[in-house]
Amino acid sequence: MADMRIAAASKKAGSPYGMAAEVDVDGAYQEAVFTLPRIKASGFKSDTAVEDLEDEGGIITVDNGATTNDFEMTFLQEDAATKDMAIFTYRDKYLQIFKEQSVRLINGKAQYLCLPICKVISVMEDTLPGSEVVMTLRPQNVTGDLTVDVSTFTDTDFLVTPTGSLVFGTASTDHQFHQYHEQAP
Repeated sequence: MADMRIAAASKKAGSPYGMAAEVDVDGAYQEAVFTLPRIKASGFKSDTAVEDLEDEGGIITVDNGATTNDFEMTFLQEDAATKDMAIFTYRDKYLQIFKEQSVRLINGKAQYLCLPICKVISVMEDTLPGSEVVMTLRPQNVTGDLTVDVSTFTDTDFLVTPTGSLVFGTASTDHQFHQYHEQAP
C-alpha cells in the first residue's frame, strides 16, 4: 500500500452543500435533481457485524456477518419545507445523494461522496429552543450495473463543478453502496 500520511489531506472542515434526486430501487431517476437544505453535520457509517464461533475444542473463529451502511445529515435549516422534505416527502422512498465533503480543496481537488440508492429513514426531534431536522438514509446494495453522471449535480455553491461518471454494482465490485469522487478545479 502507498504511504497514506498526507498532510494536505488533513482538513477540519466539512461542507453544507449537497444535492439529491428521487430514484427508484434500481437507481432510475424519478424526478429532477434538487439542492438539499444547508447541512450542519453529516456522517457515513459502515458497520460489519462480527460473530465469534467456538468449536468443541474451544477454538474461536471470527465470522463476518451482515454489513449495515447509514448516512445521516443534520440540516441547519428549521423551516417547514425542510421538515416536510426530510420527514414526509421522501419517507420510505429512495434518494440519490451527491454531497460535497469539504469547502476546501484537499490535495488540490474537491471531494464528493456519492450514494447512488438510499432508502430514506427519517427521524426528527422538534424541541425548543432550536430544533434539528435529521435525515437518515440507508444506502442500498447496487445489484446490477449503475452509472451515475456526476455532471448532473451542478450546485453553484460547490467548490468545483463535478464532471465524469461513477460506476456502481457488478461492474465495480468495490463500490456497491457508495463512492468518493475527486474533482480538480
